Amino acid sequence: MSDRPRLAGGRHLAAVLVAAATVVFVDQVTKSIALEQLADGPIDVFWTLRFRLSFNTGIAFSIGSGSTAWITGAAIALVVALLVVSRRVSDAWM
Repeated sequence: MSDRPRLAGGRHLAAVLVAAATVVFVDQVTKSIALEQLADGPIDVFWTLRFRLSFNTGIAFSIGSGSTAWITGAAIALVVALLVVSRRVSDAWM
């Protein structure tokens, strides 16, 4: 048994939910900014670095295009697994 005190269940779950909500919020804000700023064409950043708007029909590099149901199911399973594991973590920073 660990000597470290466990976080209270409610506080721990709240911390996990706040972290998840923050990630989703930042993701959506950056997507909105990209859509707005790159709508008129690419932006040259530095030397050969150029930001260009493109859309992905699957997961990374368009792998799994047309498999939205499977990808969604896997994502939900991953979230559930992370929530289960997060309840067993004894350190607030973990």
